[in-house]
Amino acid sequence: MTSFEEIGSDIKSIEEMAFHGDPDAQNKLGICYREGLGVQQSYLEAVKWFKKAAEAGHSKALGNLGLSLFYGLGVEENKKQAIELFAKAAAQGHVGAQAKLGDCYFHGDGIAKDYEKAVEWLKKAVEQNHAIAQNILGVCYQKGYGLVQSYEEAVKYFRKSAEQGNKNGIFNLAMALHKGQGVEKNDQEAVLWFRKAAELGHDASQTNLGVCYLEGRGIEQSYEKAVEWFTKAAEQNYAEAQNNLAYCYECGKGIEQSFEKAVELYRKVAEQGIAIAQSNLGRCYEKGIGVTRNYEKAFEWYMKASELGDAESEVCLGWLYQNGLGVPQDFKEAVKWYSLASQKGNARAQVNLGHCYEHGQGVEKNTEKALELYKQSAKGNNTKGMNNLGACFLNGEGVEKNEKKAYEWFLKAAECGDAMAQYNVAYCYEHGVGVEQSDDNAIYWLARAAEQGDYDAEKAIKRILKKKEE
Repeated sequence: MTSFEEIGSDIKSIEEMAFHGDPDAQNKLGICYREGLGVQQSYLEAVKWFKKAAEAGHSKALGNLGLSLFYGLGVEENKKQAIELFAKAAAQGHVGAQAKLGDCYFHGDGIAKDYEKAVEWLKKAVEQNHAIAQNILGVCYQKGYGLVQSYEEAVKYFRKSAEQGNKNGIFNLAMALHKGQGVEKNDQEAVLWFRKAAELGHDASQTNLGVCYLEGRGIEQSYEKAVEWFTKAAEQNYAEAQNNLAYCYECGKGIEQSFEKAVELYRKVAEQGIAIAQSNLGRCYEKGIGVTRNYEKAFEWYMKASELGDAESEVCLGWLYQNGLGVPQDFKEAVKWYSLASQKGNARAQVNLGHCYEHGQGVEKNTEKALELYKQSAKGNNTKGMNNLGACFLNGEGVEKNEKKAYEWFLKAAECGDAMAQYNVAYCYEHGVGVEQSDDNAIYWLARAAEQGDYDAEKAIKRILKKKEE
């Protein structure tokens, strides 16, 4: 909001000079009418005075009239004419018009997208220390739009913009610090910048600050604070925050657990066409979380998310087809969906696709291919992939039998908390497979599996204890 201090005159003085044909005063009077400063707000009156000053070639008035035309304020929207006015003002060195013209070329808004021209005008505005232009130029360097990509240059301009208080510049600097992109990774400093933008009402920063609290990243973990910031962003209809808030309701993190509220929020975001929420809503229908279990509805939402390229939903579709849940069982369709997600590096898809190859479900049996997929899944830290890889080494399926490697893969998955792998490690210890025999170690791993509800592990403990007594 402009103030009289910035304009440099009171309304009576401005009006008097404007009526006497002073272009600078006419432009200022237009600003007063646009913002309701000392007069009743009127976009129509603003346009009238901007036109008078613009006819005299006043660069600021050209820019302001351009903004009125660009956004349809007091005049019918005409972006083509607006951009012509921005170009005239920019050529006269008007920094705001240079920045706006660069922004239009960058986004292809009202004119054909042209990154080289965007960079040309943004650089002119940056020479005059324009904060918005600094941020957009930073994005150009980050993405390699219109110039040679440089994360270091991107950070330089994000920081310049951030130091002037530009919310988007602050956010982009925080993200660079979080990712360690163009600058040494520093989650503590990232949190400081996220907070600064969040307190200015920047929805994405509020959401990311919430994630930092949720994960204890760069700051002490606090589910309550996470919910607080997710709520602020959700109130601005920021979809990611609404989805995250739904997750907190579902898990009871920082807020009283409510599956119904979680589903309500997931649905709200899903209906906006956001893939992750569509996938989450599908999961709720599949598992019966906050709604009556309905595999057909689950399939419907997973399909919507998969159309947006969501790999997790593609895995879920494969699972439904593989097991005939909500759709007729079809192993070939299962393989199709697992393959799509597997190509995107989804570890769960890789292990499921590996299972199909191992057992010849929907595809010709190929234990070597199964082994390769299990390896890929294990690299993605999927415990089932690790466990299945161990089984391949144990049984010599798709690879030469190697009990030591079998034990090592079982152990890796077991240490990550996989109950089946814990049972398999216990088997190795009990029978001395790939490791020195030890009933005590077998009982230890069986107990860990039993804690997760593995009934067979409970029976095995009793059996070993009975054997030891004999």
